[in-house]
Amino acid sequence: MSIAQKSFILFRRDLFVYAISIVTSAIIARTLGPVQMGIWLICLMIPSYAEAFGRLKLDVSAVYFLGKKRCSLGEMTFIINVVSLFFGFLFFVLVVWQINFVQAFLFKNAIVPNSLIYLVMIFVVIRFIGMNYSYLLIYLEDVHAYNAFVFIQQILGSVFAIVFLVFFQAKLFGMIFALLFAGILSVMFAAWKIQKKEKIVPRFDLGIMADLIKFSYKLYLSGIVGFLNQYVSSLFVAYYLLPAQVAYFRMGQDKALLLQKIPQSISTILYPRISKLNDDDNNTAKITVLSFRVSLILMVLAAIAGIFLIKPVVLVLYGKDYLPLSIAFWILIPGLVLSGASAMFTQYFMGIGRPQIDLAISIVPLISQIILGFIFIPIYGVIGAAVTASFTLIIRSLVAMFVFHRISKVPLREVVLPTSEDFSLIFNFIKGQINSFFARFRKIKNNF
Repeated sequence: MSIAQKSFILFRRDLFVYAISIVTSAIIARTLGPVQMGIWLICLMIPSYAEAFGRLKLDVSAVYFLGKKRCSLGEMTFIINVVSLFFGFLFFVLVVWQINFVQAFLFKNAIVPNSLIYLVMIFVVIRFIGMNYSYLLIYLEDVHAYNAFVFIQQILGSVFAIVFLVFFQAKLFGMIFALLFAGILSVMFAAWKIQKKEKIVPRFDLGIMADLIKFSYKLYLSGIVGFLNQYVSSLFVAYYLLPAQVAYFRMGQDKALLLQKIPQSISTILYPRISKLNDDDNNTAKITVLSFRVSLILMVLAAIAGIFLIKPVVLVLYGKDYLPLSIAFWILIPGLVLSGASAMFTQYFMGIGRPQIDLAISIVPLISQIILGFIFIPIYGVIGAAVTASFTLIIRSLVAMFVFHRISKVPLREVVLPTSEDFSLIFNFIKGQINSFFARFRKIKNNF
């Protein structure tokens, strides 16, 4: 199965998940209201920052080393799970120890019980293990199992949340219980799929561990910087603004991030595919450039539709109380479009075994975002946060594009400018999928 076909399967899943989540998120947002929704989104920042700072990215490195046949799947599963459990527990202890600081920094404009934060931290440990299995499924390129894993995690989580909110009126505690149940079920499913492929081998090879850490620390640092580039504005918003304004910014950001489902579907398959090629194979650069151009075309088309649809969609689904999130969406669109397409360059750097490049690229934009955040967010609120985040994403994407050009020797003109072949590829692929759909429909009809 080609990269395009596997990417489409992932994207098709994303569309299905998002279509259902539109309904579930509307119910959740209307039930909680802007203030409670803002508090919940602040709570979700804890797993996000835990993932950035507490997860060593051994799971990402595992894809590279498995692709190079350096370790068996069963042994790698054991190693990364043990490490994730250790650091997840360590992060849990750290938060419990500094619970007053967490309350004072993140929730200074809201009242949140400590027990809710502790439950969020339990979810962090489960999420660490879930991320391990998701990357192992990606390595296997088992897109159907990966889709099922995401479906259990996201859709069942939303359904559980609605049950707790509507029928038990559990509010924020219902939300975290829903995440816990869905997270446990998704991990159990993914572990079962991996065990069917190769049983876990309880052996801790120090040599493999040393190689993983040597490779992962670059990914870890790069991941922190990249995460902060995308979400440090949310931290400023949580600190300076009221919970309702946090909801407007984060929900606008989340809606705009939907556009990145297109390149994410491609890059998810691109990284393991590149890691299995020879480092000097010219196909790596060609595949990356083609993926970038196609992603950019699709994202621009989707962005144009989103610009016109976001306001009426928000009004119908969430109500007029949430209309301010449309402003954040519009401002973030340019940065997220370019950033989403340029994610292909990050997969290229990792696939050829040079993740430190992505770290170097991310540092300058991060510094500029912190400076701009201090200046604009306290004065201009949600608009200042959106401008700061979008500007940073644009700068980072342009730098990544230039560095890729210098390393791969592919001319910038060839990287940036779409070709008629790109449009033909998109058109023919869509046409093929439509024909395939109607062929299956006719087959089902004939069977009846």
